[in-house]
Amino acid sequence: MSMKNVCRKILQRRTSPNPSFVRRGIRRRSLPLTKGELEGVMPKGRKSGGFTMIELLVAIGIFGIFITIVTGVFARFMMVERHGIAQGQLISDLQSVMQSFTKEARTAFGSTYNVTNTGKEIAFRNQEGECISYRVDNGVFQRAAVENVNGECLVDSMNSSQYSPLTGSQTNITEIRFNIIIAEPSVDNALGNQGVITMSITAQSKSSDILPIKLETTVVSRQMSPYGTDGFVIPNPNPDPIPNPDPNPDPNPGFSCGSQVIDSRDNQTYATVAIGSQCWMAKNLNAGLKTLGKLPQGKDCNSIHKYCYDNNDANCDSYGGLYQWDQAMCGSLAAGAQGICPAGWHIPTHDEFTVLERAVCTSGTCTTDFPFDISTMGSRGTNEGTSLKSGGASGFAALLAGQRSNDGSFGFLGLYASFLSSAQSGDYAWRRYLYVADTRAGRDLVGKGNGFSVRCLKDQL
Repeated sequence: MSMKNVCRKILQRRTSPNPSFVRRGIRRRSLPLTKGELEGVMPKGRKSGGFTMIELLVAIGIFGIFITIVTGVFARFMMVERHGIAQGQLISDLQSVMQSFTKEARTAFGSTYNVTNTGKEIAFRNQEGECISYRVDNGVFQRAAVENVNGECLVDSMNSSQYSPLTGSQTNITEIRFNIIIAEPSVDNALGNQGVITMSITAQSKSSDILPIKLETTVVSRQMSPYGTDGFVIPNPNPDPIPNPDPNPDPNPGFSCGSQVIDSRDNQTYATVAIGSQCWMAKNLNAGLKTLGKLPQGKDCNSIHKYCYDNNDANCDSYGGLYQWDQAMCGSLAAGAQGICPAGWHIPTHDEFTVLERAVCTSGTCTTDFPFDISTMGSRGTNEGTSLKSGGASGFAALLAGQRSNDGSFGFLGLYASFLSSAQSGDYAWRRYLYVADTRAGRDLVGKGNGFSVRCLKDQL
C-alpha cells in the first residue's frame, strides 16, 4: 500500500463517527495519537505531562530567591528589635543617672562644689551634710557618699571611698564632663549667687552597635560657693557683664499688676495679668528691630533683633516678635535672667512656668501633672491649655503665633503658641507650647536656633 493510501486510512479512522454515538447526537472523541504520531509532535527529550530541566532550574532559582528575601527580612527585623531593646536600656540608664544627679545637686542648698581640672569628677555636700562624689570609672557611672568629712568636701578626699555603680553592665560611658558657672546675683539678692552646674555624658551600648547617645543636663543652684582645682572653676565667666538693655529708670513707678506697663525703649505698652502669685505680661514681647528669617539674631542686647512671621511687619504688630534663645537671654546662661525684657521683668524659668501651670490647673492631680523636674515632656494636664489661650479664663491670652525654624522658614501660625524659658541644656532650651486642637499644656526641649515668642514675668509681684 502506498504512503498516500496509509495517510488517507489514518485520517478516515480519526474522523469517522461511531454510528451508535451519532444516533445519540454525540460525536465520539478522536482517538489518541499513536507512539509514532506522538513522537512527531512532541519535542525530543520531553515526555508528555513533565517539565524540562530548564523549567526545574528556574523554579528552584525563584524559590531560592524567595527564601533569601524572607530570611533577610526576618534577620533585619530581629536586628532592629535588638537595637531597639539596647537603645531603650541605654536611655533608661542615662535618665536614671541624670535624675539621681540633678535631684541631689539641686537640693544641696548653700553647698560647696568641687570639680577636678579635667571636669570628669564632682564632689559636693548634699542636703543631709554628706560628702557626695560622682565619677565615671571603666565606663561605669558611680556615686560615693561619706558622712562627717572634716574640712572641705573635695574629689581628692573621696578617692578611698566606696563607689557604687549607677549604670548597668551593658552601658559603657565613653565621656563625662562637669562644669560650674557662677552667674550674677538674683534680683533681690535674697538667695545669693545663682549657679549653673552642667553635666554632659556620652554613652553607647555594649550589646549592640547602635550609635552613641549624648545627653546634657543643667542644674540651677540659687546659692553656690565654688571651689576648684587648677583654676577649672570660673567664678565669673564674663568679667565685663553685658550692658543692661534698659539703663533708664523704671518708667512705671507705683506699678500694680493688672495695669499696663510701658517699655521705655520703644514706648510700646503691654497689658498685664495676675495669675496665682505671679504677674505676667498678657501680650507677647515685640522689642527690637526686624531681621530676615534667614539671618541669625546674635545675642547683643544693645541692638535687639526680632523675627516677624513670614518677614511681615504686620505679624509682629499682631503676634509679637519671634526670638532665638541666645537673643532672648542677651547671652546670659542664668535662669531668670532679665534678657530682652524691660527693667523689672525677666525671662521665666522652667519652674516659674510650672507654677503658672499649677495655678490654672483644676484636675486635682496638679502636682503629678506638672512636676518640678527636667525629665517630664509632652502635653500635660486636662484643660490648662484652654485656660491659657486667648479668650481663656486665666487672662494669659496666649496667641498661636507660630515659629521660625532653624533653617529660616516660618510655620504653624494659628496652630501653635510657643514660649521660651530661661532654662537650657546644651544646644537646647525648655519651652512651653499650646496647640489649637489640644486643651492641655505642653513642655519640651527645642533647639536654641529656632525662633519663639517671649512672655516676660515681673520680678516681684
